[in-house]
Amino acid sequence: MVMPKSTALAPGEGATYQPSPPPQTDDAHARTQWISTELSRIADAINQGRQPQLRLDVATVLPSRPIPGLVCYFAGGVAGAPQGTYEFNGSSWAKL
Repeated sequence: MVMPKSTALAPGEGATYQPSPPPQTDDAHARTQWISTELSRIADAINQGRQPQLRLDVATVLPSRPIPGLVCYFAGGVAGAPQGTYEFNGSSWAKL
């Protein structure tokens, strides 16, 4: 069985992880090899995905279950104020 290898990403490209299909066998060695490869791919996505900047999509609705420390970039009027980056402080949204 051939396992996919991770590929290096160009700066700013971001990193995502899509699992490869698990082996369709009862062979324990094949499963162990697949798990090991997938864990390496996850680590690569995490490490290569680090970027010196952060890009947030423009949210047009408030999150239904915000948690303290959540940061969002809202369109104008969504958080009751101008467009911008806001942090949820546990009870309200504060513009950063």
